[in-house]
Amino acid sequence: MAHRYLKVHTKEMMRTNTDRTNSAKTVWPSARTLGLVAGLAVFTSGCLIIPTPHFDSGHARSNFNKRSLRQIEPGVTSREQVLLQFGEPDAVSSDRRKIAYRSEKVVAYWIAAGGYQASGGTLTKDCYLVVEFDERGVVRNRKMSTHWLFPVPVDSVMVTKGWQEESGAAIDKASMISGRGEWFPNVDGFETIAGGLVIGYLGLTPEAIVFRDRTQSGDSEPRWVLPYQGLKDCRLAKFVLARRVVVRTLDNQVHSFSFTGPHGIMQDEKKTRAAYEFIEGKMANRSHVNDAVRGISRK
Repeated sequence: MAHRYLKVHTKEMMRTNTDRTNSAKTVWPSARTLGLVAGLAVFTSGCLIIPTPHFDSGHARSNFNKRSLRQIEPGVTSREQVLLQFGEPDAVSSDRRKIAYRSEKVVAYWIAAGGYQASGGTLTKDCYLVVEFDERGVVRNRKMSTHWLFPVPVDSVMVTKGWQEESGAAIDKASMISGRGEWFPNVDGFETIAGGLVIGYLGLTPEAIVFRDRTQSGDSEPRWVLPYQGLKDCRLAKFVLARRVVVRTLDNQVHSFSFTGPHGIMQDEKKTRAAYEFIEGKMANRSHVNDAVRGISRK
């Protein structure tokens, strides 16, 4: 039946002007429509497929289309403007950097008959508008994708960056030294080998040591921020070939940390030592400034 339908209805869908014998004036259906019908004819023997002008199914939003991309300008349009234009999103990524909207249009009807029974329904085309924002809440990118016949869950179209890439994007620009690392709160050096271990992303900015653990999204506040001005001392702890930077704050809180390679398997001893020397330099500069201030006050 499907093959007979394809043969007969292809002829019916051809529109001609006054002269039917003039093939140059024949307007064929779109290649996409013919491809859709041909593909279904192969897999749906016994089914009748009837293409129709596309229209909203009524089961999804209808307030966006291909022209909507022009209304969202990367680097300019804000999250608030997108929400005002399109409303609450149909899905939000776990890091809240991406939102998605879904529309559903009917593209054809199908009818299946067998004996004295028949059934039918609609075939649809799903469109997804995905908008990505930067850490300021301004559009970084936007794109639209289409899924024919077999819709996918709306949240599956939002592939987000991993925690390491997200944290790196947030920390690297402001840091002199940064990378994946291990943080040991309330641990002094190697008094415990792995107790209290928190895996995440470390950064040494000009003002502070910052650490974001791997459960945090890229735009959240770091879990720990230790300003150099608030440190009492710093040392490099050693255990066989392993190294950890140990810092103690003015209120006697102690933290240990080290940098690891990008996969978190091996320690980056060189970067860990560089972090220790960097913090030592910051504390030495602070001491010189304090001495200078005290000298001026005595005069």
